Amino acid sequence: MVIDLAAIESGQSVLDVGCGFGGTLARINDSYQGMHLTGINIDRRQIDICRSIASRAGNVLAWQIADATRLPFISAAFDRVFCVEAMFHFASRRRCFVEAARVLEPGGVLAGTDILIAPPARSAPFPIDTILQAGFGPWPDVWGSDADHAQLARTAGLDGEVRDITAHVAPSYRYTAPPQADPGDAHAPASMRASATLRWLHERGWLHYVCFRFERPRATDGPA
Repeated sequence: MVIDLAAIESGQSVLDVGCGFGGTLARINDSYQGMHLTGINIDRRQIDICRSIASRAGNVLAWQIADATRLPFISAAFDRVFCVEAMFHFASRRRCFVEAARVLEPGGVLAGTDILIAPPARSAPFPIDTILQAGFGPWPDVWGSDADHAQLARTAGLDGEVRDITAHVAPSYRYTAPPQADPGDAHAPASMRASATLRWLHERGWLHYVCFRFERPRATDGPA
């Protein structure tokens, strides 16, 4: 869905910010031709895994260790930028938006997904922020104090939309935390406790998944 939102076409230059194990670019690599595909991640171990992906159909794959809030690329370098379920790990969503807008060429598109936790979750009988940091960190802005994606996009000079796709997402905790896992169990492994916390949040409607698509406007013609 995210790839469709970005309106990918063969021959484009694409950046995946926080590329994980390279899944998004691997899908594009399998389906399009003549692409220049670049993935960045701050974790060397994940980049090493990405480098095992073989290029296809005249595509060029490049993997680089880099920070999403300080992209090492010239301005207007990419047709498309992706950030799929990674932004909540970054030191600043705001800086990510600013940098993504900078490296997009006019008419280029930023597309991705993010995870948000609803404010009522602050009433939980256990420390959600501490648990998520320990099990899935870094997660600097657990409560989404700077996570209004539409506003962040406008500030960065992008136009577009945000969709709530929670109802269409099968959360990974279904595979990583058994139903009996207790987020309040301080003796449980950190990753198990964090997964159980996501289950607890989702069951109460306090865990939201959003999808977004923003475009960098093309320059308008000056006066005649």
